[in-house]
Amino acid sequence: MQGRRARCVLAASIVLAAASIALGGPGRPPTLVFLLAGQSNMVGLGLVRELPSTYRAPRENLLEWKDGTWVPLAPAGWGFGPELSFAYAIGDALPKERIGIVKVARVSTGIDQWSSTNAHSLYATLLTQAQAALRAAPDGRPAAALWVQGERDARSVDAAAAYGTRLRALVAAIRRDVDRPDLPFLCAQVNPPYPFVRGVRDAQAALPAQVPRTALVSTDGLKKWPGDVHYDSAGQVELGQRFARAYLKLVDVPK
Repeated sequence: MQGRRARCVLAASIVLAAASIALGGPGRPPTLVFLLAGQSNMVGLGLVRELPSTYRAPRENLLEWKDGTWVPLAPAGWGFGPELSFAYAIGDALPKERIGIVKVARVSTGIDQWSSTNAHSLYATLLTQAQAALRAAPDGRPAAALWVQGERDARSVDAAAAYGTRLRALVAAIRRDVDRPDLPFLCAQVNPPYPFVRGVRDAQAALPAQVPRTALVSTDGLKKWPGDVHYDSAGQVELGQRFARAYLKLVDVPK
C-alpha cells in the first residue's frame, strides 16, 4: 500500500512539474498574447550591446514564448527586433495585463511563403507556435498580430502586384485560425530601396480602408544600417514604440 501511494505521489509530482514548465515556471502566464511575424526587420538587426538599459531588466508582466514555454522577456544573443520596446510600452499602458510575445520571423522571405494554404509554410509554423502558446496561457487571449514584411516582394513586379491580395488573405487566415474575427492587425509600411517598393507600400497603405481593425505603421524616418534596408538599434526601438502607439490607438486605450 505504501509503495502504491509513493508511486501515486511521484506521478502527481511529475504532472505538476510538467505543468509548471509549460506555464513558464512559478510565474503566471500572459493574459494578452501578441503574434509577431515577418522577415529580417522583424527578426531584428538591433545590437543588444546598444540596447537602452530600459529594456534590459526583465519585468514580471512581460513574457515570451520560447522553446515551448513562457519565459521572462529579455534580450538574448547579439540581436533584437521590435518586440522589446513594443512589449515594454504595452506593459506600461496596460499594467493590469500580462503581456506575451510569440514571434516567428525569417530573413529574406516573400509573403507567398506565409500562405495559410501550404502546410509547410512559415504561416503553419506561426500558427503552431501561437496555438501552443495560447494553450499554455489559460487566461490568455490573442491581442493582435504585428507584421513587418515586404522588402523581398519589392524586388519583383509580379510579387508587388500580388501583395495586396496576399496580405488580405493573411489577415483573414490569422483571424480565422486563432478564432478571433476582429483581431487587430498592425502592418509596418516597409521602405527598402528596391524597384517595385511603391506597389508593396501602396498595398500596405490600402489595408486599413479595406479590412476593419487593421492599422498602418510608418517606418519612414527610422534609422538604418548601411544599405538602407535594415533598421539599426535605434530604429528597432522606435519601430516597437510605433507599433505600441498604433495598437493602443486602434483598441482605443485611454491615455
